[in-house]
Amino acid sequence: MRFDGGFVLDKPAGWHTVAGRGEPAVESWLVGIEPEQVHIPEAGLVHRLDQGTSGCLLVADDLESSERLQEGMRNGGIHKRYVALTRGRMHRDGGFQRYFTSRYKRSKKVTVSETGIKKEMGVCTWTVLDTARNRTLLDIKLEGPGRRHQIRAGLASLGFPIVGDELYGGEDAPRLMLHASRLSSSAFVADVPAPFGIDE
Repeated sequence: MRFDGGFVLDKPAGWHTVAGRGEPAVESWLVGIEPEQVHIPEAGLVHRLDQGTSGCLLVADDLESSERLQEGMRNGGIHKRYVALTRGRMHRDGGFQRYFTSRYKRSKKVTVSETGIKKEMGVCTWTVLDTARNRTLLDIKLEGPGRRHQIRAGLASLGFPIVGDELYGGEDAPRLMLHASRLSSSAFVADVPAPFGIDE
């Protein structure tokens, strides 16, 4: 979907956002189909999604738009919504405010704490969409700019790891069951892919 200053891609699960690991990456693909994007840092990618996460990825057409959209991500002007399938049954809507830090340089995991400094803080709220057996389907709103692995590590710290997220204790699945479903409220939407049904 295109708009004045950029466009939104529906990133597939399994792709890296930025190039450099010798595996499929959105950045390399973008430069291949839109050669002018090579003149913008990271080919205009405004933010990142983990390799296993699918969904809405915001891309700027030029440097000025990139800076404007990145500021929107930082100050909360651009809202981010996700759908996640977790292990465990939640019985009510909820949220968390936690602090996220790297364990050590190049650590794959982050540490989650109840106290910390402002720049480490991550806030999420969610609505329960469905529950069955030992799983819960959530619609999650990421408040503010977000921290690395905020949803994944945050939910796992509460005892509700995302299905397919073996790094944080989630059960084995064909993919990480986390999908970036919306940007800027309802302006940009990426349909939730199969298999996100609660009974899958």
